[in-house]
This record gives sequence, C-alpha cells and structure tokens, in this order.
Amino acid sequence: MKAPKVLVAIVALAIVGFAWNGYWSSAESVAPEPQFPARPTELDSLDPFVGTWEVTCKAKIPGFTDQMIATGKDKAEWRFENMFLVNEFTYDLGEMGTMTGMNILGWDPRARKYRSWSFSSLGETATGTMTYEEEVRLWHLEVEWRDAVSGEMAYGETRINMIDENTIETQFKQWDNAAHQGQPSELVYLARRLKS
Repeated sequence: MKAPKVLVAIVALAIVGFAWNGYWSSAESVAPEPQFPARPTELDSLDPFVGTWEVTCKAKIPGFTDQMIATGKDKAEWRFENMFLVNEFTYDLGEMGTMTGMNILGWDPRARKYRSWSFSSLGETATGTMTYEEEVRLWHLEVEWRDAVSGEMAYGETRINMIDENTIETQFKQWDNAAHQGQPSELVYLARRLKS
C-alpha cells in the first residue's frame, strides 16, 4: 500500500517541478532585455549653449554706487551619455579674486521642465527650473540658493535671450525673499562664442 502512495508523490513532485521549470523558461524567454532610457528630444533645445564662450557681466547691487564688472569664460559640453549639459566657468571678479564653478542642465520628464543645478567656489549651491519659448528663442529660469556670505536664502529670475548662434544675453534679478519684494540686485551677462 505504501509503494503506490510514494509513487504518486514522486509523480506529483515531477509534474510540479516540470511546470515550475516551464514557468521560468517561459518568463525568461519573454522578459525584455534591460535598456537605457531613450534620450529626451527636449534636450536638443540646449544644443545652442554648447561651446566655449567669452563672458562679460555687469552688476548693479543695492547699497553700492559703482557698477561691478566681471569677465570670464564658459565651456559647455554634453556629458553622461549626452543626458546632461555641463557648463564649467571661470570669472575674474577683480579685487575679490577668481570664482570658478559648474552648471548642470537636464530634462525632467515628469515635471515637463528643464532643471538646473549650480555650484561655485564661493561655496554656493543653487537649484532651478527652466522653460523655453522656442518661437522667440527665450529661456526663463527660476532659481533659489543659500547665500554663501549671509547664510540666507536668495531667489532669482533669469531671462536668457539667444540673440544669434554666437551671442547670448542673460538678464538676472536676485531678491533676498521668496516674494521678490524690495530692490533686487541686477546682473546682465553678454556671452560671445569663441571660435574653436
């Protein structure tokens, strides 16, 4: 009597094992191979920034009568499998010395916005979001960061005008409050492409 029961149990285990093995074989045969995400076409709009640029910056800061002028260079190139545009910069601030840093631009598919991250040798870090008016080649950037000197939060609005393929004008306003109240600091950057 025991032998048939043992035989039935063995057959049942064999069937289960065959079915289980068949499941995994089937799952393995239909499972898609892992792939990197496709590069968003929205990133193509950032292509005009690629290159090396000579930059002049003029700043009006509340409390200062003299206009501040800085000069420098930007170099922007695609990095990380062309998913992010990385811009490294060096600016001569006159008596204040030299400031270096990096800006990173990418596309957020969920928010449907461009995002920016900035870092400088002053110890500042900033984050922002950008939108683009393709018809007039105008970028709008909203950014916030913690001021390295005061330790307080600062907020900015930027308009980046692609005048032509070799000239970019950037107008930037900075406030020390999220409501953008009071007199802002104002900066105007003029970037001209350097021939390679």
